Amino acid sequence: MNSVVQNGVIVILTNNNDILLLLIRYMARDGLDKKEIIKRLGITSQKFTALINKDSSICDELIYQKMITDYKVEDALLKKALGGTVTEVKETEKYTGTETVTVTKEVPADTSALQFWLKNKCPDKWSDKGSDFSDTQEKLDKIFLSINAMADSYDNDLHESEEIK
Repeated sequence: MNSVVQNGVIVILTNNNDILLLLIRYMARDGLDKKEIIKRLGITSQKFTALINKDSSICDELIYQKMITDYKVEDALLKKALGGTVTEVKETEKYTGTETVTVTKEVPADTSALQFWLKNKCPDKWSDKGSDFSDTQEKLDKIFLSINAMADSYDNDLHESEEIK
């Protein structure tokens, strides 16, 4: 199998459909979509369609593998965001043999991952995009007008009571 790099993309040069189907499966597992796979393989969309029609299970696998990859990334992001306890097992060679050391570490929550998660999962609450405050401004204007009217009324009442005295 030969390959060539075109515009920073490795293009696979083969006419072996079994190899192409296998590569499609791997690329789908890696989370690539149809356009990205076609580009990386250097084939036409017609050839891609013909390949997946040849093996009907591959179409389901494209959807399934992408979904699994997305969930794995989501899980990893959530773990990074929340932090927690991580156990590492290290083996070192000693004169007396191999020594296994288990270390448990507390990993703090990652605020960048938390922000990313919240902005994408709860955009109505956490989006950086400015909210439409036009109705809020109108309400504030009415409150200030009401306060000013009450103050004017209070001043008028105060002046009238001073005039009566």
